[in-house]
Amino acid sequence: MPGTYTIGRADAGKADILLPGETISAQHAEITEEHQGHYQIRDTGSTNGTQLLRGGIQVTIGQVPVHVSPSDMVLFGQERFTLSMIIASIPHHAVQPKGTAAVSGNVKMRRCLSCGNVTPLARSCRVCGSKP
Repeated sequence: MPGTYTIGRADAGKADILLPGETISAQHAEITEEHQGHYQIRDTGSTNGTQLLRGGIQVTIGQVPVHVSPSDMVLFGQERFTLSMIIASIPHHAVQPKGTAAVSGNVKMRRCLSCGNVTPLARSCRVCGSKP
């Protein structure tokens, strides 16, 4: 289902996709799903910027959307994530079953059993508050 989703810092709880990391702004970037398998990311004026890592090259993502693919790596501030992990965090995607741990940088992540949001493994869900 195409749509645009905000990406932000987990402890701020102000975005559709919540990620751990101190260098991620509360509403850091947006990801747009144009159609199945085709995505764009744009920075929304974050404090620490957004970078695309593709083929050994680092490219700054500004407020003009950039086409990305699931195999790309993205830096939100200093926090590195695979785009496939971000895609799995889009509310309607079921790429990763609920409750399954994923690794994001040095932080283990899990899908909330109640709402499906990706959250740090040992923490309560930032969206619905359910405990791990």
